[in-house]
Amino acid sequence: MTRRALLLFLVLPLAGAMLLAGCAGSASAPVVEDLAQVADASRDAETASFSLRVEQELGDRSLSIAADGAFDTPEKRARLSVDLSSLATIFAQFDKAFGVPAGGLEGLDDPAKWKVEAIQDGTKVYLSSPLLEGALPKGKTWVSGDLEKLGKGQGIDLGQVGAFGESDPREALDILRGFSGDLEQVGRESVRGVDTTHYRATLDPEKIAAEVGKSKGGGDLVGGLVDQVKQAGLREIPVDVWVDDDMLLRRLELKVSSTQSGDATFTMELYDYGEPVDVTPPPADQVADASQLRTTK
Repeated sequence: MTRRALLLFLVLPLAGAMLLAGCAGSASAPVVEDLAQVADASRDAETASFSLRVEQELGDRSLSIAADGAFDTPEKRARLSVDLSSLATIFAQFDKAFGVPAGGLEGLDDPAKWKVEAIQDGTKVYLSSPLLEGALPKGKTWVSGDLEKLGKGQGIDLGQVGAFGESDPREALDILRGFSGDLEQVGRESVRGVDTTHYRATLDPEKIAAEVGKSKGGGDLVGGLVDQVKQAGLREIPVDVWVDDDMLLRRLELKVSSTQSGDATFTMELYDYGEPVDVTPPPADQVADASQLRTTK
């Protein structure tokens, strides 16, 4: 496997896994008794936009991953933008430590290279990233097709990115089915201009795993989180959720501390529920079929 192929193997699955406060008051706010209610109501939404943020401490360094997108379930359309530019800083620090000149590792210390764009239009998936520049034919900036099959042929694991449309960010809502103990009502707050009730609770990783196993959902987002928590030896996860008056999740925040893997924060926001989603496939003359990608020696 080439260095570029190895890099894509390590990084792009993150994108698939990757394919999201002012005070106010309302006398009509519903009473949430179980966070599974919130998961069910939010999963029923046909369209919405989302943002995902992950902050992970790695010793004296930190890793930040950001993703934004939107989905339209009836039309089978979705878009996703992933920013992994903090990895450039980590590579730059490695370069310096080992005396490698700037750009010595194929320019991987350049933050601009660590961006990924993905679009799903029905059964067609399009992917664009500076990381693919060396493998794309001249004049092409996107690749489309069966990316899982492509990965097997090129030694690059793009399958999880290609399936990002099936890894709906609402999968993360399944962790709320692990609610255990008391549900504390913190107060009324505004999230992106929408009145919400802020709740604080505790999740049981074992219960999450059991509940997700009963459902059709529970993909990489949830399974990966449960695995990490178990590896860290944690028996409970503190969670904060902001729920609007229609019982829809507006924000979810997890903060996990571990002596093994460091502190990590996961934040997801869902917004513009029910609004039209603009997903436009790239121009045909900018798209290469997956079979046209070439390896780099």
